[in-house]
Amino acid sequence: MTVLITGTSRGIGAGLAAACEARGEEVIGTTRAGDWPLEVTKPESHAALAARLSGRPIDLLVCNAGVYLDKGERLEDGYA
Repeated sequence: MTVLITGTSRGIGAGLAAACEARGEEVIGTTRAGDWPLEVTKPESHAALAARLSGRPIDLLVCNAGVYLDKGERLEDGYA
């Protein structure tokens, strides 16, 4: 089985990738920079990844990568 996991540079994504690899799965792990680059906020990055994967079957997609849109904000500053 080929598993594509977004956001494998650390945390949950890294743990999922390690667990899948331990089971013998082929893992394609995306990060902002690395073997399989993906910046989830940039459509051109999605297109580049899709082109690179063209014709390669993916059995499982785990969308783990996220964005931190309110970085630097405080809860007291506007979450009513």
